[in-house]
Amino acid sequence: MDSTTRIVAVTLLDLTVLAVAGWWLILPRHHIQGVKVQGVEAVASGRQIVVTFSTPEDLANLRTRLKAGFIVATLFACDDRDAATREVVSQGDGYFTDAQRVRKAQDARGSAAGASYIATFDDRLAKTIDSRLQMIPAASAKGGLCFALDGGNMFGGKIWSDPIRVDVPGQG
Repeated sequence: MDSTTRIVAVTLLDLTVLAVAGWWLILPRHHIQGVKVQGVEAVASGRQIVVTFSTPEDLANLRTRLKAGFIVATLFACDDRDAATREVVSQGDGYFTDAQRVRKAQDARGSAAGASYIATFDDRLAKTIDSRLQMIPAASAKGGLCFALDGGNMFGGKIWSDPIRVDVPGQG
């Protein structure tokens, strides 16, 4: 390999490394800290689970600021540690734009320090049994149920909160 070819190869490699590093820096990667579960209840004769939670920052503002495509509330078996393959409690279209599943709670104080939300889940845990998807009661989740926020964008950005164990009244 002559010196000109070597210079071109090294320059292309340097540009590729810089492009990948730059791309990684613009992807949203954010750990949402301070998420608190304020209450959990079973409604509709136990067919739904309602979780009231709060965050330090309004999630719509956070999503816009981080240029994230979505943020979703999840309820899952606490023993299921792998977020990528996690079997979750059914929430239909769980995106925050779905007003029927996750909605901002009315705050009479009008506090600028965070926001409260209400997430509604069906009491059905998606479970893979013998390579087939089956829906089982969420109360049968091994290790109990945990709540967390998850999100990102289609380019690989990631937003998440730590799992919080929740107890559903009248179940378990």
